[in-house]
Amino acid sequence: MKQHLVFGAGLIGTYIGCMLNEMGCRVSLIGRQLWLEQFDSTFSLTDYQQHQLLTALPNWQDLAGKQVSNKELKKADIVWLTVKCTGLESALHELIPFVHPDTTIVACQNGLGSDVLIQQFFPANKLLKAIVGFNVVKTDSGLHKSTEGDLYLETGDKREGEQLASLFNHPLFLAKSIDNIEAMQWAKLQLNLANAVNAVADIPVKQMLLQRPYRQIIAQLMRELLAVTNEKQLTLPQLTRVKASWLPGILSLPDWLFKRVANQMLQIDEDAYTSMWWDIKNNKRTEIDFLNSQLVKQAELVDIATPVNRRLVKLVRDIEAGITENGIGAASLHNMLLSPVNNRSQS
Repeated sequence: MKQHLVFGAGLIGTYIGCMLNEMGCRVSLIGRQLWLEQFDSTFSLTDYQQHQLLTALPNWQDLAGKQVSNKELKKADIVWLTVKCTGLESALHELIPFVHPDTTIVACQNGLGSDVLIQQFFPANKLLKAIVGFNVVKTDSGLHKSTEGDLYLETGDKREGEQLASLFNHPLFLAKSIDNIEAMQWAKLQLNLANAVNAVADIPVKQMLLQRPYRQIIAQLMRELLAVTNEKQLTLPQLTRVKASWLPGILSLPDWLFKRVANQMLQIDEDAYTSMWWDIKNNKRTEIDFLNSQLVKQAELVDIATPVNRRLVKLVRDIEAGITENGIGAASLHNMLLSPVNNRSQS
């Protein structure tokens, strides 16, 4: 039986590790001691559709190697790398002792560009890119999957992604293997562009989506991305109930019509926030450089203007630096990002 290691076990990593454990895999976690010690001997995994599973933490160790739950961790056959992009470089140094020449590394980072750094550190190892299509939050009872979505794994040359996807077979967690991971990454990035709007607005995602000015901003962010993917001749897979190209139009609908047409988009927890909002709340560096900023860079390569994404990147960086406060209302943010003057100045 192959040894799985979830490295950087936070919200997503712990959720993946527990599900691997429940599916009968041999798995260990490496994460921060203060995080992993929060969990009782047994706790619940739940989701927004009321599924529930009683589980326990697999064998684990903290990042400094000071706390081992059962036995010393060994080199892994499969590494699930679940650290955020912002902590990736330091994590890769810490990962070295657990990787052998035949280890497969599954990169679960958001956005674009992280796989290049991973391959530089481990050029001889097989790398499979993965996309986590859902959010996880910590609750009093355990971990909660607060939105819809699955895990998408790059199939790989020996269809190893397909084999890994088959490990997960539970209502709380489904995985799929796909051949065109680049198109899938861009499709996920299209959805993740809204993370920055949520961080700036400082309200739950559902409240944000119920206000048309916020949706109009998200729609324009997406239109800029679609202009780039069209230039790259990428056909984006469908990650929501509608095609990727339809999303900007649906988001731009009047509130009363949006509620009718996009009812499925609103089937998320009332208090769900994006990971970027949590980073802002906890005074952490956000992943803006791998999301909206990465889109801006890719657009420059194909001579596509992205003024709204560019302006939003600057706003998030100002909030990170303490120059600006978040909690910007829908009308004010709409004017800041979509007014013709601001768009021309950022072109």
